[in-house]
Amino acid sequence: MTAVRPAVRLRRSLGSMIRRGHPWIYDQALGPVGLAPGTIATIVDERGPVAVAMIDPDGPIRARILDRDPDATLDDAWV
Repeated sequence: MTAVRPAVRLRRSLGSMIRRGHPWIYDQALGPVGLAPGTIATIVDERGPVAVAMIDPDGPIRARILDRDPDATLDDAWV
């Protein structure tokens, strides 16, 4: 059974940049996320899911994109 990831909404219109390959999201674009460091979350914008990212709630880079496919399964095969 696959766990449901928490969703984190972009505060700025960066979805198109992420879809084109931008690798991270700064704190101003997400704001407080309320998740533990290292949490894997789905990044969403006004159009829907954008990517899968690892969250750093305290750093200036708030999220690092792991996969631009928001439905990606991050398992041994992915690594």
